[in-house]
Amino acid sequence: MTFGPDGFLYLALGEGSAGNDPLNHGQNSASLLAKMLRLDVNSRAVSGTGEKRKELPYGIPTDNPFVGEPDKRGVCKEIWALGLRNVWRFSWDGETGELWAGDVGQDDWEEIDLIVKGGNYGWCVREGAHAFKPGPEGARYIEPVLEYPHRPELVAQAQFPKHSLGICVIGGYVYRGRQFPALRGVYLYADYTLGTIWGLRYRDGKVVEQGTLLLQPKNIVSFAEDREGEVFVLMQDGKIFQLTVP
Repeated sequence: MTFGPDGFLYLALGEGSAGNDPLNHGQNSASLLAKMLRLDVNSRAVSGTGEKRKELPYGIPTDNPFVGEPDKRGVCKEIWALGLRNVWRFSWDGETGELWAGDVGQDDWEEIDLIVKGGNYGWCVREGAHAFKPGPEGARYIEPVLEYPHRPELVAQAQFPKHSLGICVIGGYVYRGRQFPALRGVYLYADYTLGTIWGLRYRDGKVVEQGTLLLQPKNIVSFAEDREGEVFVLMQDGKIFQLTVP
């Protein structure tokens, strides 16, 4: 969780199951799971009606996408975006204000998403850009900015067949530091299992460059950014490394 540029608290919740999202939380607007939530910590809201009416320990911003839904329908008005399996992690581009997320897949695909108000990213009807479960006919979902597969036999189906393999995506940051001008505007992300660090450049609604930046064996659990926009890599063994360019 983290506060956004608008001062509201953003919180990503996974779908909460051992696999396959058996309760279909991803597409259920009455569940907080498998969502990006947006909360106002400076106020208090009331939810429910009658005997179920209760005060929440937070407020709900008035421009959240489901605020106008009647209480009787049970829609969670905290929701900012849905259809996300297990975001790990998300960050804002300090220059554009865009919200980037790495969404951990299940069997086959890892994905990078740009999160927008009311966006539906497909889980559990889709994993990445591919069918996972039957869904409503004609339903439309937001495509991943990028996906990569778990296994070599899936490469031919991938949006980016030249992207190397991985198992568990770790979302990072759009680099806005000063030490490495060539990386400015590049979104950095990694794979927990393999330790690979990649970068992509996104322009006019599409990836215009993508490639491997570093191959190393340690398990990467997260990224961090300092006030100057320089990026650090957090390892499972407890060490923190600063990103450098040889």
